[in-house]
Amino acid sequence: MNLTKLIKSKQSVALLSSLILGIYFYITPYLSILRFKSSLENLDYIETNKFINYLSLRESIKSQIKVALTLKAEEKVSDKSILKIGILFMNPLINKIVDTTVSPSGLKALLETGRTQNLTFTKEYSKDKETKIATSKRQLLHTNYSGINEFVLTKELTAKNDKIKFVWKRDGLIHWRLNSIDLPRNLLEVEFF
Repeated sequence: MNLTKLIKSKQSVALLSSLILGIYFYITPYLSILRFKSSLENLDYIETNKFINYLSLRESIKSQIKVALTLKAEEKVSDKSILKIGILFMNPLINKIVDTTVSPSGLKALLETGRTQNLTFTKEYSKDKETKIATSKRQLLHTNYSGINEFVLTKELTAKNDKIKFVWKRDGLIHWRLNSIDLPRNLLEVEFF
């Protein structure tokens, strides 16, 4: 009888341990995001850097800006050769915008306000765009797994359902890093054009 109780108690402990481990494993992206946010708020950029895959994040944002820039330029320029040369000359500006955005302070601005810090690189805003940005202060956050090793933090910006998606990828068993950001086309137009 004692042996049966011992076996049942070991099974209970194993089951409880597995359950706790499973819950911890499930909440690891939430914990990483909270630590990331806390390090940004405390201006602890050494800690912040642990949560960012800079190379992947830079490529993600750079490709979106190039696509948006190309589409916008195609609307205004009919000659494709001039368009390609113009975009080539825009590369240093694009790199500067990416450098500013993919920095702890740039990511903090994007998370808190839904805007980048690239105002010095953009044309003047119209009153309509300023109003649109000001009303986007009411922002909603959603989180979800998009795979076992991918987690998405979505920030809703406006009534037009503009969303910024911060894509986190698992790095090891319990650590997560910000891997890419999907910016809405409207935000790219307001911020960069």
